Amino acid sequence: MKILYLIDPLENLKPPTDTTLLLIREAMSRKHSNFTAEHRDLVVENGIPKAYVQKTKLDKKGNGKRIGIKQLKELSYFDAIIFRHDPPFDVEYLHATQIVELSKVKFVLNSAEGLRKANEKLYAMKFREAMPDTLVTRDRDTALEFAAKMKIAVGKPLDSFGGVGVILLNARDKGLRSLIDILTEEGKNQAIFQRFVKGIDKRVFIIGGRVEGVMIRRGVATDFRQNMHVGGQPVLSELTKNEAKRIEMIIPQLEADGLNFVGIDLIGEYLSEINVTSPTGFWHYQKVSGRMLTKEVIEMLEKKIKS
Repeated sequence: MKILYLIDPLENLKPPTDTTLLLIREAMSRKHSNFTAEHRDLVVENGIPKAYVQKTKLDKKGNGKRIGIKQLKELSYFDAIIFRHDPPFDVEYLHATQIVELSKVKFVLNSAEGLRKANEKLYAMKFREAMPDTLVTRDRDTALEFAAKMKIAVGKPLDSFGGVGVILLNARDKGLRSLIDILTEEGKNQAIFQRFVKGIDKRVFIIGGRVEGVMIRRGVATDFRQNMHVGGQPVLSELTKNEAKRIEMIIPQLEADGLNFVGIDLIGEYLSEINVTSPTGFWHYQKVSGRMLTKEVIEMLEKKIKS
């Protein structure tokens, strides 16, 4: 099987925690051929989508290593394409999905159409009954009114990831107006505001429509955020009955939208985010479970290609 990974610059991917490198390692162990390219390497010539790609392996330390020179290949040369570029889902990302969609590749993970549908903050609002009180706005007064009603809220930029830019908002804070202006860039951009929920923060790994792993993300004492990116530590876990019901409600929609590799975030049993552009956390999950979930991802690709 020939797999193309559309990634951030290869030198930015750091072992041992980077999930993309772990996927390549798993595919290598199964004798698959791995190639990498960036969004800027995509080309359409007379209606035929192509990319400047390089064969890629891992060295002994787990770093990505390019083999040979870049080659221009039609995307149809590959059996599967995996989108692994970090958010934000910007215009360049949009164009990448549109170019890939022109191809006749057998399987794309996650689907180009699904990625366009699924802003990781807004897509969760399809399941609003599973979410805490939530507001999306760029208007300061509307956000102030929401914060006053909630007493304590959380504000997030719509296109951030890994806990970056997430702010705790206290209705009594004299700096609240300023914090809202920072989140919205003084009304230029939409931001999402949610009632602050105390509770356990869980990452749920969905692969091929199945729950394959659950871990708690336990934050440091000096930060309300619990993301791994900002110092959170993993703890092996499982779903409560309420959480399982929420996940069962979400999975059919994920499958309908071609979202086969997803990280769902739950806080206090409420749905927080649905991560689809470049889900991470496999290394942390293996650390506490002994299971490396790259096996399930590559096996899913193999089955999809054969079917």
